[in-house]
Amino acid sequence: MRDFLTILLKHKSKIATIFLATVGAVTIGSFLLPPTYEARSSLMVKFGGEYVNRPEAVDARSFPWSLNQEEMVNSEIQILTSRELIEKVLTALKVETVYPDLVESPPSGMTPLQAAILAFEKKLTVEGVKKSNVIEVAFLHKNPQVAARVVNLLVDGYKEKRLQVFSDPQSSFLEKQLAYYERQLKESEDKLESFKQRYRVFSLDEQRSLLLRQRVGLDTSLKNLQNQNDELQIARAATLKKQLGRLDREIRTLDLREKELQPLKRNLSTNETHYRRYLERLEEARISENMNRRKLANISVIQAAAVPARPIQPNKAFNILLGMLLGAVSALGFAFFSEYATESYSTPEQAKKDLGLPVLATVSIRK
Repeated sequence: MRDFLTILLKHKSKIATIFLATVGAVTIGSFLLPPTYEARSSLMVKFGGEYVNRPEAVDARSFPWSLNQEEMVNSEIQILTSRELIEKVLTALKVETVYPDLVESPPSGMTPLQAAILAFEKKLTVEGVKKSNVIEVAFLHKNPQVAARVVNLLVDGYKEKRLQVFSDPQSSFLEKQLAYYERQLKESEDKLESFKQRYRVFSLDEQRSLLLRQRVGLDTSLKNLQNQNDELQIARAATLKKQLGRLDREIRTLDLREKELQPLKRNLSTNETHYRRYLERLEEARISENMNRRKLANISVIQAAAVPARPIQPNKAFNILLGMLLGAVSALGFAFFSEYATESYSTPEQAKKDLGLPVLATVSIRK
């Protein structure tokens, strides 16, 4: 402690000079730096069917869409910070309004707009609030009015851009597909009806049941007649046998007709399913496009950006406190370095330790 105090007293003038110079420089710099204002806005995104995967030709329920809320918020942030949207904001406000210095002297190899986009991205902050569907947008600028206009215009552009991204202008495609399956359905119906008319097939189950009942009745009658030796009964039995043969042929023919009918029914059912599905999708697409035309975006502005009253930078009190800390560390570091680099001794103990010789006497000098 005594050595420490000795160094402080020995170099007190240097310590004071460095400390005051550092604090003074930081203080002057804080007052000379131009103020920077921050405009903020909060948005709430109401997620809906835009994140639902709906394949065209397959039932969407067989394709679960596992996208959590954080991923959806990150997707929205990517839309908000897209370069196309930033370029639209700068074009609407004019580059010379937002960054006049870049118009006067743009960087080499870049247009003022390209340089402005890069500067814009550095001053823009878009973050999602944890465990919520709220997004905060902040922008730094030297002019408070410009900062507020930039944020509000960015939010308005984001709404339109989001509609473009999530809009599904597929009515024309769906109409073509619907017309195609409508023709397929009509052809299937015509083929099935033609088959029924050609073979007089209307209800195979009822026709088969009727033929089977007739056969059972004829078979029972034939068995009763076969036990009699009367010539008349024998003739009737022969007639019944012919009728049974005819019924058996009709039943076999009916089975063959059913094999031909099943593919026609399946084709009709498939085309009808596709037709109904595309009809539903077409109605959904038309409703979605109508909502897009009316600008019904699922975005709510919790708080629009207002013109900030106070600058966020520079923080003079914080800078001065930081300058004092930096000045103290720099002054003490310089003092100890000077003491370490000097070839003289400040205390008898230092001489005794370094030279390995006893100190016989000390002489104090006071100015």
